Amino acid sequence: MAQVDAAAGRDHRALRKAVREVTLTMRILHVLDHSIPLHSGYSYRTLAILRQQRALGWETLHVTSAKHNIATAPAEDVDGLTFYRTLGLARRLSHVGVITGLREG
Repeated sequence: MAQVDAAAGRDHRALRKAVREVTLTMRILHVLDHSIPLHSGYSYRTLAILRQQRALGWETLHVTSAKHNIATAPAEDVDGLTFYRTLGLARRLSHVGVITGLREG
């Protein structure tokens, strides 16, 4: 039995060494309700999370929902981070009469 445990221990150490030698990049997609430059607790907490993940060497991508209604371009760089913006539904469907009526009323 001791021989089996010793062999398993050697294999385990070899596996741990191999795992340490492999460089993996963590990639995270954040789908956000809204983000900076809007000022809210949600925005500032998200910014802190993104900075910490970047400090760990992780690649982060950021997409905001249509609720981030100040978007004027499909992408915006804020504090060294690129946020991809989803244009608002009313903006995309502005040519539809019902949507226009809802927006005005």
